[in-house]
Amino acid sequence: MQDPVVRPLDELDTDALLEILPDIPLWVKCPDYERVDWLNKFLSDMWPYLDQAVCAMIRSTAQSMLAEYIGKYKIQAIEFEHLTLGTLPPTIHGN
Repeated sequence: MQDPVVRPLDELDTDALLEILPDIPLWVKCPDYERVDWLNKFLSDMWPYLDQAVCAMIRSTAQSMLAEYIGKYKIQAIEFEHLTLGTLPPTIHGN
Protein backbone atom coordinates (compact mmCIF):
# COMPACT_ATOMS: atom_id res chain seq x y z
CA MET A 1 0.00 0.00 0.00
CA GLN A 2 1.34 3.41 -0.94
CA ASP A 3 1.35 6.34 1.50
CA PRO A 4 -1.23 9.01 0.69
CA VAL A 5 -0.11 12.28 -0.82
CA VAL A 6 -0.34 15.04 1.75
CA ARG A 7 -1.13 18.51 0.46
CA PRO A 8 -2.39 21.70 2.14
CA LEU A 9 -6.15 22.14 1.90
CA ASP A 10 -5.81 25.48 0.14
CA GLU A 11 -4.30 23.66 -2.85
CA LEU A 12 -7.43 21.55 -3.35
CA ASP A 13 -10.31 22.64 -5.57
CA THR A 14 -13.99 22.44 -4.57
CA ASP A 15 -14.53 18.98 -6.01
CA ALA A 16 -11.51 17.58 -4.18
CA LEU A 17 -12.68 19.12 -0.89
CA LEU A 18 -16.16 17.65 -1.31
CA GLU A 19 -14.61 14.28 -2.06
CA ILE A 20 -12.64 14.20 1.21
CA LEU A 21 -15.42 15.73 3.33
CA PRO A 22 -16.70 12.33 4.62
CA ASP A 23 -13.17 11.53 5.85
CA ILE A 24 -12.92 14.69 7.96
CA PRO A 25 -13.63 13.98 11.64
CA LEU A 26 -17.00 15.12 12.94
CA TRP A 27 -15.41 17.53 15.43
CA VAL A 28 -13.94 19.48 12.48
CA LYS A 29 -17.14 19.59 10.41
CA CYS A 30 -19.42 20.32 13.34
CA PRO A 31 -17.69 22.36 16.07
CA ASP A 32 -20.47 21.67 18.58
CA TYR A 33 -19.77 17.93 18.42
CA GLU A 34 -17.19 17.89 21.21
CA ARG A 35 -18.10 21.19 22.79
CA VAL A 36 -20.16 21.16 25.92
CA ASP A 37 -20.86 24.87 26.29
CA TRP A 38 -24.56 24.11 26.58
CA LEU A 39 -23.90 21.77 29.50
CA ASN A 40 -21.66 24.29 31.26
CA LYS A 41 -24.37 26.95 30.86
CA PHE A 42 -26.95 24.54 32.28
CA LEU A 43 -24.68 23.75 35.25
CA SER A 44 -24.08 27.44 35.83
CA ASP A 45 -27.81 28.25 35.80
CA MET A 46 -28.76 25.27 37.94
CA TRP A 47 -25.78 25.32 40.33
CA PRO A 48 -27.54 26.90 43.34
CA TYR A 49 -30.26 24.23 43.17
CA LEU A 50 -27.87 21.38 42.42
CA ASP A 51 -25.63 22.50 45.29
CA GLN A 52 -28.56 22.35 47.72
CA ALA A 53 -29.77 18.97 46.41
CA VAL A 54 -26.34 17.33 46.42
CA CYS A 55 -25.52 18.70 49.87
CA ALA A 56 -28.85 17.41 51.21
CA MET A 57 -28.01 13.95 49.86
CA ILE A 58 -24.51 14.09 51.37
CA ARG A 59 -25.90 15.28 54.70
CA SER A 60 -28.53 12.53 54.95
CA THR A 61 -26.09 9.80 53.91
CA ALA A 62 -23.34 11.00 56.22
CA GLN A 63 -25.65 11.50 59.21
CA SER A 64 -26.92 7.95 59.01
CA MET A 65 -23.35 6.64 58.78
CA LEU A 66 -22.11 8.88 61.58
CA ALA A 67 -25.04 7.94 63.83
CA GLU A 68 -23.30 4.63 64.52
CA TYR A 69 -20.39 6.44 66.18
CA ILE A 70 -22.45 8.68 68.47
CA GLY A 71 -23.21 6.06 71.11
CA LYS A 72 -20.32 3.77 70.32
CA TYR A 73 -17.50 6.21 71.10
CA LYS A 74 -19.30 8.43 73.65
CA ILE A 75 -19.73 11.25 71.14
CA GLN A 76 -22.71 13.45 71.92
CA ALA A 77 -23.42 14.65 68.38
CA ILE A 78 -21.97 15.00 64.92
CA GLU A 79 -23.64 17.74 62.92
CA PHE A 80 -23.04 19.79 59.81
CA GLU A 81 -23.28 23.47 60.60
CA HIS A 82 -22.90 24.49 56.97
CA LEU A 83 -22.31 22.29 53.93
CA THR A 84 -21.81 23.61 50.42
CA LEU A 85 -19.98 22.68 47.23
CA GLY A 86 -19.13 26.34 46.68
CA THR A 87 -20.44 29.07 44.44
CA LEU A 88 -18.58 28.07 41.27
CA PRO A 89 -19.99 25.11 39.34
CA PRO A 90 -17.69 22.51 37.82
CA THR A 91 -16.62 23.09 34.23
CA ILE A 92 -16.81 20.24 31.74
CA HIS A 93 -14.48 20.10 28.74
CA GLY A 94 -14.94 18.09 25.55
CA ASN A 95 -12.24 16.02 23.89
